[in-house]
Formats: sequence, structure tokens, C-alpha cells
Amino acid sequence: MVRMSATEILIHDHVLYRSVAGGGGVLLDLDRREYFALDDVAARMWEVLSDTGEVLRVVESLALEFDVERSSLQEDVEQFVQTMADQNLVQRSDI
Repeated sequence: MVRMSATEILIHDHVLYRSVAGGGGVLLDLDRREYFALDDVAARMWEVLSDTGEVLRVVESLALEFDVERSSLQEDVEQFVQTMADQNLVQRSDI
């Protein structure tokens, strides 16, 4: 289900991100000492999310980069953010 409300995202202080040569990225949860590997698309979502802090802005930005249906992109971004929230890497709040 696609959320139509704006959602702000706060990346927790205990999370570090590094891009990886050749594509993708890695998240490190310092509290749990766990790594999360991100493929190219997920890494780009994370990068834009960390710059904008809002789901709708991530969708708008990525829609300019990728040739994908906007509703599909919205669902992918929402699912990514929910996964990150489930792992306690981000906190979301609907505004």
C-alpha cells in the first residue's frame, strides 16, 4: 500500500553509511555491531534519504534518475524505509 502523506525520516546517530567501490553501500549499526549490505539502488535510496529526510522528496529525486513508474518507485521507497525502521536504523514520522 502506498502512503500518500509526507513522511519525515530521521537517521539514528548510531548508524554509519559508506559507499562501496564498484557500487552499493554498507550500513553499520554501531549499537548492535551489525552490517547491512545495500545494492546500487538501495544505496542510492539511502543517499538521497540522508540528504532530504523525507520520503516524497526521495521519490521525486529518484524519479528523475530512474526510468520507473512513479507508483512503483513510491512503493519501493516506502518498503525500503519500513525495512530500515524495522531494523531500528531510522525513525519515521508522518507529517
